[in-house]
Amino acid sequence: MMDLWWRFGGAVRLRLTGADPERTLRNLAREVRLENIDRASALVMEFTVPRWELPRAEAAAKRSGDKLEILGKEGLPELLRSWIRCPLVVLTVLALLGATALVPSRILFIRVEGNSEIPTRLILEQAERCGLGFFTSRGELRSEQIKNRLLEAVPELSWVGVNTSGCVATISVKERQIQPTAEEQTPGNIVAVTDAVVTQLTATAGTPLCAVGDGVKAGQVLISGYTDLGLCTQVEAAEGEVYGLTRRKTEAVIPQTTLVPGEEGTVVKKYSLLIGKKRIKFDSDSGILYTGCGKMTQIEYLRLPGGWELPVAIVVETYTVTELTEALRWEVTANEVLETVSRGQVKQAMTAGEILQTETSFASGDGLFRLTGLYQCREMIGRRSSGILTEGDFKR
Repeated sequence: MMDLWWRFGGAVRLRLTGADPERTLRNLAREVRLENIDRASALVMEFTVPRWELPRAEAAAKRSGDKLEILGKEGLPELLRSWIRCPLVVLTVLALLGATALVPSRILFIRVEGNSEIPTRLILEQAERCGLGFFTSRGELRSEQIKNRLLEAVPELSWVGVNTSGCVATISVKERQIQPTAEEQTPGNIVAVTDAVVTQLTATAGTPLCAVGDGVKAGQVLISGYTDLGLCTQVEAAEGEVYGLTRRKTEAVIPQTTLVPGEEGTVVKKYSLLIGKKRIKFDSDSGILYTGCGKMTQIEYLRLPGGWELPVAIVVETYTVTELTEALRWEVTANEVLETVSRGQVKQAMTAGEILQTETSFASGDGLFRLTGLYQCREMIGRRSSGILTEGDFKR
């Protein structure tokens, strides 16, 4: 078996043909190291010698009058020659050498630590605008400048630090403590936003001007910012929660006809390369082709051995062209859709609460389905109203 030195220096596989090849090999073995000796026939012997010993083997064969043929060459030199003949291998090696020289000086991964309320994505977006992004040069990175720019771009941060370790940059942040707003500190009342019957009242600051079971009108003061202390009156921002029973009316309409997709037609695939947040499109147009076109996007990120995910992805967008045809809606389906929309409108109008009872009326005409809903709700009816208080706000 060839040792490591043979593999680096190279070896040659030879075939010796003659009347007595064994005698020739015995004479050659006194001067040259032979490996992997095989007898092909009575007159043919095959063996391996180091590449630098090939002249001696040729001289020994010539002295004995035997024929010597080269069957093949092995070892690192031959492997390098075969690689050099392949342009793809050469380009790959050059690319790896370039990456080896370039990647250690670049930022490939960015992480954020210390944030709880501010989204990590927001901090990364602002950091990229400030000069810290994917493949940023470590030599050109100025931590103090990025820190100052981030503090200006994200006012919710009170402190920022940027540290690098290898190709990883760590953004350490400290969030600013939320201070009461000027509106919260301004003296004012809590007033009703709609007509209701009070079911629950909790006042943590100010004087309640209503009680559970009272009926109130929209705009009526529920908790006053005045507090009678006997010798003096304290003026402050009223705080508390007031819940009540309310009635809300809604109306929702949809057309009686709708467009539905027909049979699937042409399938078009478009490819693009996503590097960080920058997208390189290989097609002139990667938007939706037609109104009745279904779109499916598949994103495959490249990974290094060990599971490291690179910020580089192949994006494949598949468009399926379909023809749209007009069809009548089913009344049952239309009723369900309108009820969902109507309840959504009520929930969106409420600050906080729940729907207790529902009465709906469904009708059709003039090419429309129409649903009228009457909802009984329990919701928060108090809203802060800052401004100048009067003596009437204190009197019940």
